[in-house]
Amino acid sequence: MPAKLRAFVAVAIVALLAVGVYLWRRGPALKTPLTPEMQKAFGAAAYVPEDVSAYAAHMDLGPSLRAVWNSQAVQSLVALPLVQQFWMQVQQSPPYREFARASKTQPALVEGLPILDDAVSSEVFACAGPEFPEFLGAAGAVFNTIQLAGFRRGMAGVNPDAEPPTAAILDIIVANEKRLQVPSLLLGFKLTRPDAARDFLDSWIPKIGPTPFGEFARKSRGAGALHVLELHGETMFRGPIVMLPRDLERQGVPDGVARRFVNWLAGFRITIAVGVFGDYLLVSIGRDTALLDQWGRGRSLAETPDLDPLRASFKPGLQSLSYSSAKMDATLSPTPADLRRFATVLADVVPQRPATKGLRERILKDAEELIRDIDFPAPSAALACSFANKGVETLSFGGQPLGGLDHSQPLTILAHRTKQPIVYSASRAAKTPPGSYDKAVKWIKILFGYFEDYGVPNMPPDARKHYGTIMAFVRPFLAEVDDATRTCLVPALDGVQTLFVLDGQGALSSFPNGTSPPKTIPLPRFAVAVELTDPQKFTQGIERYAAAVQRLLDDARKAYPKHIPPHLTLPAPVVADTAAGKQVYYPIPWNLGPDVFPCAVLKGRLLILASSSNLAREMTEAVPMPTSPVTAPDKAAGAVAGANLLRAWNYTSRLSDALFALIQADGTMRQEDRQQAMLVKMHLDALWRSLGALSGYSSTTTLRDGRVVTHSWLHVEDIKP
Repeated sequence: MPAKLRAFVAVAIVALLAVGVYLWRRGPALKTPLTPEMQKAFGAAAYVPEDVSAYAAHMDLGPSLRAVWNSQAVQSLVALPLVQQFWMQVQQSPPYREFARASKTQPALVEGLPILDDAVSSEVFACAGPEFPEFLGAAGAVFNTIQLAGFRRGMAGVNPDAEPPTAAILDIIVANEKRLQVPSLLLGFKLTRPDAARDFLDSWIPKIGPTPFGEFARKSRGAGALHVLELHGETMFRGPIVMLPRDLERQGVPDGVARRFVNWLAGFRITIAVGVFGDYLLVSIGRDTALLDQWGRGRSLAETPDLDPLRASFKPGLQSLSYSSAKMDATLSPTPADLRRFATVLADVVPQRPATKGLRERILKDAEELIRDIDFPAPSAALACSFANKGVETLSFGGQPLGGLDHSQPLTILAHRTKQPIVYSASRAAKTPPGSYDKAVKWIKILFGYFEDYGVPNMPPDARKHYGTIMAFVRPFLAEVDDATRTCLVPALDGVQTLFVLDGQGALSSFPNGTSPPKTIPLPRFAVAVELTDPQKFTQGIERYAAAVQRLLDDARKAYPKHIPPHLTLPAPVVADTAAGKQVYYPIPWNLGPDVFPCAVLKGRLLILASSSNLAREMTEAVPMPTSPVTAPDKAAGAVAGANLLRAWNYTSRLSDALFALIQADGTMRQEDRQQAMLVKMHLDALWRSLGALSGYSSTTTLRDGRVVTHSWLHVEDIKP
């Protein structure tokens, strides 16, 4: 091979290797690339490293707060006499007056307050380094050790509030000594005048001078400078380190554990650093400044696949961004190891007696079977972002669905939410996997088996005799309930749609004593609607439940005739065929009107359980639902929720009017008390009016690319002057 060709091949191989390494370091390809517009809007997320475990930021903080403060809704509240009186008292308080004086005379405050105002007026963020989940896991292990030690002592008859054994705590600490280090945390504030902040730090931090544990040192970091304070364990804990070995020896702590704990304490490090980098004031806390050192270097969080959903949904007006990694989720979610650890502790406290022979082994065996039956969710990253859009529009991206909701179809039951609901919420349950009910019954029987095998034999003879008598008629009852649930209720309720409705259209027409209120009192009405899979089986199941309860009462009366009176029976409900459907109810002692009338209505497959017969009738009728940017009735969704907050404030206003009318009708009330009540009403009316700026809320949960996505929108519109 010619020399030139060999050189060309060598260069090509090196270039391919370099590209391969670059692509490997870059990670998976992004579905949606990061554009310059996104990079600017994402703020610090475009500078922090990709492997942060948690991140939260809020943009345009100052303008948002100023807009809220200057709104007519807030200013109308500020103008209220009670608020003005409170503000005058605050201004006259010594702490406020001293702060006001110092802010004009103390040089540090005179220079620092404008810097602080600048720092919190734009973007504020906080993030944690990749080791943060490990730290949380280790801290959780220490906490669990303390809790489980208390559980052991409680089971052994020792006061659980007593101090836990020191050796056990130190042992878990030294076992996690590498993970129990101060995690890296980074706080940041975007500045409009970074030079002023830099000058302030350079001027005032050196004036702090030496502290008992160290002194700030100025260090260069790339294009910026840091003021760093390094705290060392041997300095912070000098006294305890000297005294601890002897104290731990007296408490019976093994020498090896004590020595490792003292070494861990002596090697403890906390590094606090502050500096201005570009447009950001950064504050770092951790064992070192590793997280801060990666600022603006390498791939950022904004470029990672975990933020693909945000990039795909991006639009102007980004206000907030929060993120947690899959590793963080794995640390915070329950695991088989957690359950196994608890079972081991539970088994360890079992008293070694003939009556408990085999109990320890049984607990451990059942725990392993329970672990196999539980569907532990796979760890996943979580992401949420909000945009300014006539209020706050939020998107939350979770992990994979666990089978609780069916996201594959539209929620047609929303048509039964009535015309003027205040709050409504609908969802569709996912079909239960085969054997789910059997699995639940199996574990109920396993838990009850512990009581029968180890509790009943230790009862006094008389109690054991009564237990046998009671179970003679309870077991057939439970068997009938189990069979009715298995053959009727489960098939009738599998994969059903459910709707909850609350409105304020009800009215109390009379009091329990038969008198009428001086003014109509508005009542909230609420109901739950279920679209049954099989109405006939549901009805059969309810009838079998009622018959089983009646047989239980009859059998109990035969066994204990002196304790169960003859008149104690399950009353038959009233069943009536109405235009709305078959209505079932139990009469109540007072006639308070149709809006205080608990009942059930079955029309076709629609079952409604309502506090008001009027509401039940209204919900049987379908009402077209308008399409909005969030709730589209023709689109598939697992859950939909909405609240007409204007109706809520209107209802509370009408309710307060009615209550104050009752107060005014009280002839025994003094004139000064009547005036005080009217002053309270004036403030409440202003509050309801101002809350009208929060006009509505809507939310939809769907499935997108295998992830659960919740799209919500809080509608905000300022009130008129």
